[in-house]
Amino acid sequence: MTETKTLTGFTKQAIEALSRANGEPDWMLARRFEAWHVYEETPFPAANDELWRRTSLNDLKLEAAVRRRRNCLRNFKGWRTIRTRRAF
Repeated sequence: MTETKTLTGFTKQAIEALSRANGEPDWMLARRFEAWHVYEETPFPAANDELWRRTSLNDLKLEAAVRRRRNCLRNFKGWRTIRTRRAF
């Protein structure tokens, strides 16, 4: 019997595992990794940043975002219905 390990949380490995599990094409995984790079390079706001000073991030649950995405796939029509050309 093959054991399957499910990765959870908001990590690059979890994004790759989710992409592979959903049978996404390589171009989609590449776009996800581009977005991951932006995420890693963007500094997280600090409590002393003026725009974020009164914003509490304590309730931000990134793990829930991954679970929510799985629910969105129920009505998915397939990768061939997605345009691969960038819109911008």
